[in-house]
Amino acid sequence: LVNRSLAKALPTTIAWHGHLPERITAVRQLSGIDPKAANRFDQPDLLVPEEVTPSLVNGGATTVVLPPLSFTTIVTTDA
Repeated sequence: LVNRSLAKALPTTIAWHGHLPERITAVRQLSGIDPKAANRFDQPDLLVPEEVTPSLVNGGATTVVLPPLSFTTIVTTDA
């Protein structure tokens, strides 16, 4: 999931139809304040993924907030 906004967080609801995941096992986000930021030899950890507390799958949906300038992955397990 991507939020390209420079300043606004984006609350996002993900709804599953058909086969529902048993649970969300991990949420990882990579974000920063500079759209041109990149890891370099002199700053190898400028951008690092952060673990986010997973929300519950409730009624076939879950909500996650995407920070500005972020990329988010959600890992699920099957029932």
